[in-house]
Amino acid sequence: MPNWDVVLVEAEDLEQGCADGLYEKIDWASVDGEPSFIPQAASECGVGAIVWSHGMAYDASKLKSGPTSWSGFWDTKKFPGKRGLRKTPKYALKFALLADGVKPDKLYATLRTKEGVDRAFKKLDELKPNIIWWSTAANAIQLLAAGQVVMTTTAPNGRIAGINRSEKTHFQFVWPGSIYSVDSWAILKGAPNKDDGMKFIAFASNRKPSEAS
Repeated sequence: MPNWDVVLVEAEDLEQGCADGLYEKIDWASVDGEPSFIPQAASECGVGAIVWSHGMAYDASKLKSGPTSWSGFWDTKKFPGKRGLRKTPKYALKFALLADGVKPDKLYATLRTKEGVDRAFKKLDELKPNIIWWSTAANAIQLLAAGQVVMTTTAPNGRIAGINRSEKTHFQFVWPGSIYSVDSWAILKGAPNKDDGMKFIAFASNRKPSEAS
């Protein structure tokens, strides 16, 4: 029996978990119907809750001009210093291919091939001596704030705006080439409070939560 009833998961985990039977099917009638959501936020097993972007950030107080593309992230001659990268292939491989010149509309088709994956790892090898891997969004911000990296991938993008407001930092998020995603509510298979979990998702997703049943 799962420890939780409702979890918030990233898009890839939702798709894989749904295919593996890890989540309950969503009762869309109780969440105002799928047409009320953008297509990426409505699936068989999940209800979208957050739209965010995974991109790169740098400290504008230390770099007068930062990179404007992933090729710049890989350019250690123009921008000397360590790079922070999230410790997962699902973003690192995409960014590596974009840095290697793959067009955004060809990115996923390229990653579906062995040649594309090999190409991404080869590109990562170029940056390997300068990579510091991070596992949490807070860790990425800490690396940047401490000067351990000159730039880092970061997610969600709201973290940058948040710390700039609270700590008066001058971190810049680079939008070109960033990858947006949707985190979704999902109910774990066999959850003891499945019905209450569905009520919670309906409440959290309603345009006027106070009126949700």
